[in-house]
Amino acid sequence: MTAVLERTRYTQDPTALYHRGTALLAQHDFSAAIECADKILAKIPNNDKALHLKATCLADLKQYEDAIKCAKLVVDESKSKDPYILTSVSFMFKTLGNEEYMKKAIAMIPEDFVAQIPDNMTVPQMYEKAMTLYQINAEKYNDIIVDLVRRGSLSEVDQSNVRDLLAHANCLTLMQRNRDAVLVFEQVLKLNPTLQAGIVGKVNALYQLAETAEELQMVLDLISVQPAHTEPVFKDIKADIVSRLNK
Repeated sequence: MTAVLERTRYTQDPTALYHRGTALLAQHDFSAAIECADKILAKIPNNDKALHLKATCLADLKQYEDAIKCAKLVVDESKSKDPYILTSVSFMFKTLGNEEYMKKAIAMIPEDFVAQIPDNMTVPQMYEKAMTLYQINAEKYNDIIVDLVRRGSLSEVDQSNVRDLLAHANCLTLMQRNRDAVLVFEQVLKLNPTLQAGIVGKVNALYQLAETAEELQMVLDLISVQPAHTEPVFKDIKADIVSRLNK
């Protein structure tokens, strides 16, 4: 990571700027990463990678309205065919309550991406693909989950990389290994305490584990301290917990 930043310190090349921006994102230097994205967009307007990078950084900075505007440009202007970018923005739309654009992003994913599961896919790629297929092709989704289970511990995950850890945690959730998932979500939140995907994932995993009134109340208490914009995400969980506690 440091080598990438050193090598690209004075670059104006769009590809190098993108690599620099993703390295800065990994170090949580979101403002500097946005500067890289803006430099790319000045040279290549509506570049899908730059727009995705900028949208991700804006979301991490809790500038959610700007993040959504930027993510919409990925769909409306860049006409991206990159399945991982489209998957990522679809989840951003879902998390921030924009179902219309979530469906638009998913619909843009190329058909050959759905049809193939390469042997050399990384764990984050497998997770992202599984989540996309969950929406549009249940049979292929199940194939990936079986493969993830076969891999067992997912030991190749980089323990210092938030993206890898988040993919690992979500895969564990998909495998119904919620207790293990909570531990990995906590690792994610140590690296990035405000990452919404980590917070939502941890709450969902704890909710799946909760059986006693005390455990249900703990989940409810955790939901109660989350930002107001997350209310739609937790609406059904909250309603179910309140109903169970009142019985």
